[in-house]
Amino acid sequence: MTISSTCSRRRGVFNPKPTLTNEVRFGFNLGPALFLTGEQFPSAIYGGLLFSNPVNTFRAQGRYTNTYNFADQRFMGPWQA
Repeated sequence: MTISSTCSRRRGVFNPKPTLTNEVRFGFNLGPALFLTGEQFPSAIYGGLLFSNPVNTFRAQGRYTNTYNFADQRFMGPWQA
């Protein structure tokens, strides 16, 4: 099984005149957090006995934490007379 994570950022700057700058940024992180197991579970698992259980009882679980961000900033430089 292949697990991949994608992260990307983009940025653009627009300068209509020397005293005004507009910057736009956006990005995303598509990161799966998967905890997989190849254990084949029997129909019953017994515990609490005088001996230890050789079966790993950790079940497969996970989540997809897709995050996105966006920022738009405008900067006006010093006023010119």
